[in-house]
Amino acid sequence: PPPEPRERASARARPSASGSGSTSGSGSGSGSGSGSVSGSGSGSKSGSTFTARQVDEGKAAGSGMVACAPKGWSATSCAEMDTSKGVCGCCGTLLRSIDLSPDDCERMLEQVSSLACTGGKDEAKGAKQWEAFTSWLGRRGKGAFDVIIDGANVGYYKNNFPGAPKHVNYEQIDWVIRYFQSKGHKVLLVLHQRHLFEQTLPARYAHITKKWKEEKVMFNTPAGSNDDWYWLYAAVWLGRSVKVVTNDEMRDHHFGMLRPRSFQVTRQVWGEGA
Repeated sequence: PPPEPRERASARARPSASGSGSTSGSGSGSGSGSGSVSGSGSGSKSGSTFTARQVDEGKAAGSGMVACAPKGWSATSCAEMDTSKGVCGCCGTLLRSIDLSPDDCERMLEQVSSLACTGGKDEAKGAKQWEAFTSWLGRRGKGAFDVIIDGANVGYYKNNFPGAPKHVNYEQIDWVIRYFQSKGHKVLLVLHQRHLFEQTLPARYAHITKKWKEEKVMFNTPAGSNDDWYWLYAAVWLGRSVKVVTNDEMRDHHFGMLRPRSFQVTRQVWGEGA
């Protein structure tokens, strides 16, 4: 069955007894070792067994848990959680935030920059374009935006039916921008410049893109570049409070990253389904 809603996804922690919920080593013996936590206690999913590390990191697949049970404790997904404070309503544990360390962020920025500069046909041109972008972002400052919109992804959302127009849905993108602005957010739209070319931009939508330019909410990625690297870099650079609006699961980026675990955390922290 699918995981329970996040507001109910927590861990009910208590010391394990000799029966269900006991800690066992790898193999048939029990005691020390990598250990596993049985989820057969009250309110838990019967037959589910997770390693202590999985429980600690909240990665027990299908458990619906967030993570508050340390090694040697049984866990269940039935406890309430205070989502505003991140506290388990059963044991009072403050749950650990899923986040990147400053060092991880720095490495991610370096990796994305390297991939963005070397991914095109003309590396020298790509490096110059990338420098222009990072300089522009620096001038705007870290408090300039708190929502980043993957323009192409939002613009093509549900736009792949037979006979659909080849251009992005400009009105749909604008609707998303206005929605977040109405909530008091500062929006950055990242959109490849080809979507503004005269041959691809229908005249009836020109007033929409003109307004984006006037409001300075849009950054146009240059020809020959991968726009995904731009919004991904901006999200990491701007910090934890930023949300990214996209459907992109970034599977292609995962294989180019040198630190896949950090990238997986980035997906969890900044992802906001379109």
